[in-house]
Parts: sequence; C-alpha cells; structure tokens
Amino acid sequence: MDDKHILVKTGAIVEKVPTEEVVAVQRDGRKLHIVSDNKDYVYYQKMDNVEPKLSDNFYRCHGGCYINLDKVRLMEEQEIFFYNGYSIYLGRTNFIKAKQYFYKYAMEND
Repeated sequence: MDDKHILVKTGAIVEKVPTEEVVAVQRDGRKLHIVSDNKDYVYYQKMDNVEPKLSDNFYRCHGGCYINLDKVRLMEEQEIFFYNGYSIYLGRTNFIKAKQYFYKYAMEND
C-alpha cells in the first residue's frame, strides 16, 4: 500500500489525504483544488510542493492539472469522467495527449 499523502491545511482543518484516494489536483490561481474519492479541498499551496507526492499513476494534463489514471472511467469529447462523478474538460490538444497516454497506461496495467 502506498503510504504517500498530501497534507491539506485550511483555516478549519489539517488532514492527511492519501494519494491513492486523490482523483485530480488542479491549480486555481494561488490555490489548489484537490478532488478525492469522498471530499474536495481548496487551499493555498504551490503545485511544486504537491508534485513529488504523486506517483506514476498521475498524468499531468497541463501545467495546472494532474489526474489519477486509476480513477478515470471514461474519456470522450474533450471531457474526462471519473468513477466518483467528477469530470474535467480539457482543450483539444491536451485531451488528445491525455487520451493517448491513458490508453497506453490502461493497456499496460489491465
């Protein structure tokens, strides 16, 4: 079991979020939006501090977005759908690259 986690600190909480529960990490200005299987977190943090915690099953769609390939259910029409109901829309070029990478990853890890 992967013992890596992302430490989330907001005004109300300090929580260790296991990376295996993380669906996506997105930058929104100076804040990070972390979507997990059960909860969303938005807090001030640099992407550079979170990137080293992410394992090989995370793919960088563009500068401000990582997705957990193990949590992807469907990719179609420039949108990525995850098992927890969350979805991300990508630009055409980034979507094509992500879809190709996802297919290769899924074939190797099936």
